[in-house]
Amino acid sequence: MAGRTPSQERPLKRVRKGTKSCTECRQRKIRCDWSSEHAATCDQCLARERNCVLQVHELKTASAIQSTPRARILQLERQVQYLSGAVRRLNEKVGIEENDHDALALHATLDTGFPAHGSIDVDNEVPNDTEDVSEEPTSPPPHLMQLFSNSILGADVHSNENESPSSARHSTGKSHTLAILRRHLPSRKDMVKIASLASRWLAIYDSMFPIIKAPKTSEEMLSTFDRLWQEQSPATVDSDWKPVLSCASLLLAIAITAQQTSVNRADTELQSIGNATQFVKKISDMVERLVIAEDVLVESLAGIEVALLWLRLQLGRARIKKMYIVIRRIVAFAELSGLPGASKAMESRRSGAVAGTIDRDLWHKAELWESICAVDRIMSMMWSMPLGTLHSPLPERELLDSHGRVITQSYVSRQAQIASRILDLDSMSSSGKPGYEIFNTVMSIDQELRYLANQVPSTWWKINWPSLESSAILQYWHQYLIVRTHVRLALTQDPNQQFAFNFATCMEASQALARRYGALRPLLPIGFFASRVIDLQAFT
Repeated sequence: MAGRTPSQERPLKRVRKGTKSCTECRQRKIRCDWSSEHAATCDQCLARERNCVLQVHELKTASAIQSTPRARILQLERQVQYLSGAVRRLNEKVGIEENDHDALALHATLDTGFPAHGSIDVDNEVPNDTEDVSEEPTSPPPHLMQLFSNSILGADVHSNENESPSSARHSTGKSHTLAILRRHLPSRKDMVKIASLASRWLAIYDSMFPIIKAPKTSEEMLSTFDRLWQEQSPATVDSDWKPVLSCASLLLAIAITAQQTSVNRADTELQSIGNATQFVKKISDMVERLVIAEDVLVESLAGIEVALLWLRLQLGRARIKKMYIVIRRIVAFAELSGLPGASKAMESRRSGAVAGTIDRDLWHKAELWESICAVDRIMSMMWSMPLGTLHSPLPERELLDSHGRVITQSYVSRQAQIASRILDLDSMSSSGKPGYEIFNTVMSIDQELRYLANQVPSTWWKINWPSLESSAILQYWHQYLIVRTHVRLALTQDPNQQFAFNFATCMEASQALARRYGALRPLLPIGFFASRVIDLQAFT
């Protein structure tokens, strides 16, 4: 028979020191008398004809030793030490320097003289039921010091006793984040070229989805660039100036410009950027990690605008799942900041229902919330996903200005509101609603689209455009909404031709959509933020 392995052997035993009672007498709690000193059985066991077994002490195995509090703490310290080393190696890869406070916390574990792995002293180990836990340590345990170390966030110990640790950590973390972001800015010479390329798409984007804090023109891009490299004295600090978010929005604008222009073929001209594809990916991942994932930064109005600009960059990278998650996060922070209430208050004051002046902050919140709702409705309709702003209808603004020109933002809001109706139509079909209800809803949406088209001058509608304008995109989307409205009934098996009108309308809109796509697509830059959306609409 093969011998037992060390893990299969029974625990070694030895007679407990200072014990005179046998196991039977100890359990019965009676006196254990022995006839002689060398007797093999006590008198009580002899009278009851029981086996007299001496009390023994099991020597602890490795598994038993590891279950003691001291061993568990030692194991925890080793795990924290391993994690600290892993974090330190990751910090070295991304260029994050370790501060003095965290270095002391890390070295504290190395200097405590812990025994090596597997060298626990068995004889000195105290059992679980007798270990003294009331003894207070003379210094904080090093494993707890490491658990509260903030090297990952780049925070430093607060030097001012009156300053709270959270505020000091937040301030230092922002400085560290700004240093990382600013490191990826291009040179001043390249920035001038990029700003001139970005002016056109910035104007189109601002007309459709207004942005307040982010740069809207090439001049604002250059001004933000220069200010980020200037030393700000305490006397000149502006409360509205948030360098981390300003730097993030500028980098995103640069990345979007690089994505939708021929920067890939101009590496010799823009040496500070290099390969545009790699630059776009690097900026996207960095802003997502340092800004989008940080609640303290993204919860502000400027932070929400940065997140919306980040979404624009993802349209060119087709990251649909990530975009849907981030838009839901944006909606949550906007609701916590009171943006829906600001939009309602803004409309009440505009209509005269509530007296009061429209201040700048209220206007900013209302405009930002309408942009969020419009983006949410258009994205949700494209991917047939639930709305995050379902209970926040967009206000109906005037479609024409005083000169009879179409106001792009107002038209986008009307289209976004109709897009939410199309989502309701999709849910009705999937939930098995009667055909007549679906037909009535389709006709209601069709009536809204026709009414919207009749509200603008007939001269506004055209297919061929000399250059890219927001009106060309809006007219293309209008035809797409008509197709989406009628396509379900148009494809229904209809031997009685009950849905002949829907089929004819859908066919006419599809042909118009194809003509507009052929005229619009060559005008779009290579990586324009709406290019993939327009392609998807045309081919589906």
